[in-house]
Amino acid sequence: MFSLFIHLVRTILGDNAVEDFWAWLWWVVSHWITRYVVSWLVCLGALALSLHYAWVAFGAGPQGENRGKAGRVDGNEGHVTIDFGGQWLMGAMLVQGHGKHLFNRNVQREVLIAALPYEDETPDEERKPEDRGTRDHQKLMSWVMGTGNDNRAAAETVGSCVSPLTAGHGLDAIATIAVCSELEWTKPKLDNAIERRLGGPLYPPINAFYMGPLAVMSPKPAYRVNQVLCLVWALGTGLAVSYMSRGRFWWPLATVLVLLYPGFKGAHHLGQNPPLTLFLLVWGWALLVRGHPIVGGVVWGLLAFKPVWAAAFFWIPFVTGRFRFCFSMLATGAGLAALTLPFVGFDSWLHWLQIGPEATRTYNVDQNWVFLSRDLLSIPRRFLLDFSQSYYQRDRIDATIVGWGLWVAVLEITLMMVVMRPKQARETTGPIAAFLLLAGWMNCFHFMYYDILLSALPVFVLLTEPRRYLDPIMVAVVPLSSRQVGEDLAAYYGPNVPTEYPSEVPLLQAKHRNILVLNRVVPNVVLLLIIIEHFFNAIGLAASITGPWTNDPAFDVTVSWQAVGGNTVSTPSKWAPAPLRISTHLFVDPPGQPWDTYLCMFLWAWAGWQWHRMGRPRAAPAPLAEEAEDVILMPVEAPPGHAIRPA
Repeated sequence: MFSLFIHLVRTILGDNAVEDFWAWLWWVVSHWITRYVVSWLVCLGALALSLHYAWVAFGAGPQGENRGKAGRVDGNEGHVTIDFGGQWLMGAMLVQGHGKHLFNRNVQREVLIAALPYEDETPDEERKPEDRGTRDHQKLMSWVMGTGNDNRAAAETVGSCVSPLTAGHGLDAIATIAVCSELEWTKPKLDNAIERRLGGPLYPPINAFYMGPLAVMSPKPAYRVNQVLCLVWALGTGLAVSYMSRGRFWWPLATVLVLLYPGFKGAHHLGQNPPLTLFLLVWGWALLVRGHPIVGGVVWGLLAFKPVWAAAFFWIPFVTGRFRFCFSMLATGAGLAALTLPFVGFDSWLHWLQIGPEATRTYNVDQNWVFLSRDLLSIPRRFLLDFSQSYYQRDRIDATIVGWGLWVAVLEITLMMVVMRPKQARETTGPIAAFLLLAGWMNCFHFMYYDILLSALPVFVLLTEPRRYLDPIMVAVVPLSSRQVGEDLAAYYGPNVPTEYPSEVPLLQAKHRNILVLNRVVPNVVLLLIIIEHFFNAIGLAASITGPWTNDPAFDVTVSWQAVGGNTVSTPSKWAPAPLRISTHLFVDPPGQPWDTYLCMFLWAWAGWQWHRMGRPRAAPAPLAEEAEDVILMPVEAPPGHAIRPA
């Protein structure tokens, strides 16, 4: 059919019509409007696929016998995970008037019981024996901080209050009340029952205001709305990248990169907040790039709902002398905190600070948290902790020293570059800005695998001029003989100690087969990050390494030290648990590695090397006082009737 069509075209329009048709078709296909429309179609398709996979990630399915992967009556358990459920709980406490008791576990439990009906859960007969009888609110309360503050005696006292309701008639009720008053309703037990039990999610009170609009709804629809909002934040981030690059990086393509970047998938499925955090980070920096530092600082000040990230990035504009940006950021964060006080009180902020140390202790030794994390402090813990030991006794001082050593090394190297080259450090795009922003990301205290998404900001800073990465770097590799290069040059590269530099290398003629094209670093790193995120789990490669450092009694060392919170910790008698396991898995089973963090560390080192290669800027030498400019004297004719006066 196609050949017949070509024949008809040539017969009717002539022989040159075919060539003109192909030229016209190529012009249409290669036109920027066509490419822009196609990029939007790709973006919309990526948004639809991302929403679909997020919608079914936690077992969405039809009601009835096949209720989906989760086996729940409501078909999905995403809203009862700690990642979304903990945030929703903060907003619900505020919306329901419990702002002054934001970190009171007793009140939190009541809110969750009312919000998570038992009818939505997996029926007990379909559960594993060890999971039967466990309610959604119990799992959430076990995941948030403060479980050690719970008291079974208090729960029994509270439960005894309903005992009179089981009486068959008045005399039984009176007898039950008498027994309870004697045994359970004593003043010490009642005081113990109503005592405030501190705990809850790790977010500050400001987060309750961010989640308040979602907490007006029940957890199930709020979770779905938050998943849609994640796509809104991705679109907004893509727009910010386009604004920052002055349109050189198209909005739809930047959005697609956000959707594919490591961390977005996990955050989207869980209903977590990294997409919102990235949206604020990119917009704040984009406004700085475009000459609006005060507004950019206000946007970064909104990061007060995640203060660890606000602190991690705050020092970058500070050490580079952008004080208006810093002041507006601090003023915004402090203003938001002050606005919460009438609703949550000052005590809620103190309670939030009190549960922080418990989270740090847990983060250091919990196997799930260690392997889900992506920060520098947790990297040596993957290799040095023996998770078969008891919970807090598995901590090791050498893991702490190595982790903080990495953290301090990144901070010190970065600050040294800023001190030595302060003017260059004020760059807002390119390798220098990416070097600083990656250092800020790596210097965050603790963060999880979905927070790798925030490293997209320095990547976008490198990609503000994407066309430069399309220019190939060509290298000629030509085999040479000593006759071609000359005796002096051949002797210089021989097995001896040279005493002087030889003559210049002669101009060589290369053929097509001698030309190689080098790949650009930044696009390759981005591609590897995407491969790690979407394919590494499926590869399933693993290796186990053993050596004398793991099982030789000659290497036994025991060191006792005082850990945070007063726990005495002793290092195990081995340098490292045997065997050391490395795999392409990204999570706990089998133990994986933070390959994405390693790549970001490499990109930070590469950007620093690029900055180092630039050299220090040199000021133009001032002309000497005794040096005068050459003056060329030209003969001048005086106008008629005027005389020329001597100078």
